Amino acid sequence: MVMLEVFTVLIGASLGSFLNVCAYRMPLSMSVVHGRSFCPACHRQLRWFELVPIISFLSSRGKCRRCGSAVSTSDFLVELAAAAIPLVLLQCCGCSLLLLETTAFLYTMMLVVLIDWRTLRIPNSILVAGFLSVLAVRALSSPESILISLRDMVFAFSLPLLIAWLAKLWLRKEALGMGDVKLCALIGFSVGCIPFLFVFWFSAVLALVHAIIRRWRESSKSDDRLPFGTWLAAASSLLVVATTFGWIVPLNLVGVYVALI
Repeated sequence: MVMLEVFTVLIGASLGSFLNVCAYRMPLSMSVVHGRSFCPACHRQLRWFELVPIISFLSSRGKCRRCGSAVSTSDFLVELAAAAIPLVLLQCCGCSLLLLETTAFLYTMMLVVLIDWRTLRIPNSILVAGFLSVLAVRALSSPESILISLRDMVFAFSLPLLIAWLAKLWLRKEALGMGDVKLCALIGFSVGCIPFLFVFWFSAVLALVHAIIRRWRESSKSDDRLPFGTWLAAASSLLVVATTFGWIVPLNLVGVYVALI
């Protein structure tokens, strides 16, 4: 069991390093598989011992060994989180297909946050990769549920698309990007129709709080766009983790909420 845990941490940290590569290169339209890693400041190619996840950041004290420029702390935190996610899930789910599906979904949401927060864009390739990963695992674990998941996916795509259309008619500007709509479809496929409603409502609350804080801190309104995809990813990740560990039952929560309305 100890060897399995060590292997899980090593694989998770390595995938976290790859997520950092994707988060940096995708917005720049760079290949994520070709070309060696380099320092963004001085463009020096990194040597093998500078590419060891987590350890390289600690040994270099978070700086480039040549130019001394700071390495983003978020890179280190992403590698730590990517290593911790499958390890914690292993204790809860054991070595199972549920572990693979949950890990694939959380990694996808992590990458969405890393890119959408900085660029307000969600590359289609991320959503396609996330969908295919969850679909492949679900085809092995419960193939009979795929049709239901596809139905939920259509609902989770249609609802925000309708809201975006109505908001554009009312506000005379885009209120919800297509990247957010397609992300909703992926979330609906992964978590189901009713839990998606909770995710959509909760992410809207988080985005509203973010907007209020930003308006209070900024004197001039230079750009009123919000990274709504970030909050969708965060809310859905919280729900998936909570339900995996049995902390909440989202179906009951949403049912009570709808009944109160």
